[in-house]
Amino acid sequence: MKLSKERLRQLIKEELNYLIKEYDVSSLHSRDAGPDGEEIKLSGALLAADRDFVSKVNNVALQISANPDHLMNIMKFESGLDPAIVNSASGATGLIQFMPATARSLGTTTAQLGDMSGLDQMDFVSDYFSGSGPYDSATDLYLKVFYPYAINQEGDYIIGSEVSLARAQQIAEQNPYFDKNEDGLVSKQSIVDKMEAVINRAAARV
Repeated sequence: MKLSKERLRQLIKEELNYLIKEYDVSSLHSRDAGPDGEEIKLSGALLAADRDFVSKVNNVALQISANPDHLMNIMKFESGLDPAIVNSASGATGLIQFMPATARSLGTTTAQLGDMSGLDQMDFVSDYFSGSGPYDSATDLYLKVFYPYAINQEGDYIIGSEVSLARAQQIAEQNPYFDKNEDGLVSKQSIVDKMEAVINRAAARV
């Protein structure tokens, strides 16, 4: 039986996932070639196991005085470590969900970011964080990704409210994973609570 190229790619990824689950693959360089010799763009557990990617994550964290585990877990929360994933509501793309305007400010586009490997996209993650920090908490690191204005605000601050009520409502609608207040809006405290839970769950798995 002749396999299609798409099925062959799927089988390669399934086999790599099996290796990650069954063996110590911390030294596995897993960007294997596809059926036509092209690079397979890694995502999820495969990307997290790639030593070159992990090295870049560690270097970025070192530059901004952040915990590399926090940075990795924030990218997992934002994108599942899928460099091509797109939020259909906002157009946010990639590892840290680059907004279109953010991508343009970094000299690229969300379309170009989505075509990159996770390893290459980390260069733009580095550029985004450049000059910021230190980050003593995972929450502040996440807020730099999600909504930097909120970093120095109090817990009852409503995300987007400094712009308009409509903007606050839009953000709440685009981000259903955050708990809402009685008005259906997202407070900074909701984000703090969510990120503490995310980091605590990740630490418990180690």
